[in-house]
Amino acid sequence: MEPLKNKKEDGGSRKKSVPPWVKSVVFYLIIVILLVIAIFSHWDFFLDVIKSIGEIPLWLFLLVCLNGCLYRIIDGDQLYRLSRRYQPDLKWGQGVACAFCGAFFQVTTFGNAMGISKVYYLTRLGIPAANSTGICLIQYIVYRAAIFLYGFTAYLAFPKLRAALGPYRSFGILGIVICLLTIVVLLIVATSNQLSALLLRIVRPICKKHPKWLTKLDHAKEQITLLQTEAALVFRDKKLTVQLILECLLMQTAWYIIPFLAMRGKGPDLLTSIALTSVARMLAGSVPLPSGYGSLDIIFIVLLSDMVETAIAASTMVLFRFATTFVPFFIGAVIVFVWRKKK
Repeated sequence: MEPLKNKKEDGGSRKKSVPPWVKSVVFYLIIVILLVIAIFSHWDFFLDVIKSIGEIPLWLFLLVCLNGCLYRIIDGDQLYRLSRRYQPDLKWGQGVACAFCGAFFQVTTFGNAMGISKVYYLTRLGIPAANSTGICLIQYIVYRAAIFLYGFTAYLAFPKLRAALGPYRSFGILGIVICLLTIVVLLIVATSNQLSALLLRIVRPICKKHPKWLTKLDHAKEQITLLQTEAALVFRDKKLTVQLILECLLMQTAWYIIPFLAMRGKGPDLLTSIALTSVARMLAGSVPLPSGYGSLDIIFIVLLSDMVETAIAASTMVLFRFATTFVPFFIGAVIVFVWRKKK
């Protein structure tokens, strides 16, 4: 009787596994809900997009969308270059797909889960979670540095932009300082064990009164360790480092050309338009809003309205936002669906 009792207890303790088709249905249901929420929360914006599309030729609209996607393609190439050391069988297209998936979750989570989604998909491709996290952190640092380098150079080289800031010049200077300090802190954390440890020691007493802050600080310490390990590998490879920087600058250029195309000669010349967009994006990074949503739009329209009518500036920003955010978002949604089906 005893063996029968044990057998019965073992059977009762086992949990029934969830059928794969149920997991798939739940996954697709979640994705559909995210899509619906993202679309309806930006419904007024899509109405503005439809109006703006009617004001430009179809071929130009497609070119603008292509430029918006080019950024993500280069982003995927970076992921591929950084990841193939850990997964030699990784394909270039998988890196690009990962970048577009990040664009999808960037919109559906209002900018909060793009990095997490990239780490998740890289992990699913066979790259250890620690290395995936380090890769995304390194990419973020190079990306932020390229935005600052591009924007600050444009700010110094184009007096028109400094004049366009006008009464907001103090905000512009403060934004530049904040961006620079952010880059410096990120580089210190990524490259110096002593300075990052000192920084954590300074912050820890401040967090002692708040247990939740201490938990986040411990998590940050783990992230810093992963970042420094990956940074040591990447920055030691000078060729790879230069490639990453050049690709980040190319990514920015692909986006910064869009306003000039959207205005069809009704605004500033090509170089001024690129410079204006780069300054707006640099300053938007100093405003604590998810992914720069809202801040970039406002700063861009303020700067451009000094050179063209406000209606043209607003219409240009609508097309820019659609091409850079929502076109990759819809492509990413398709990739997420296909990826789950293959899995």
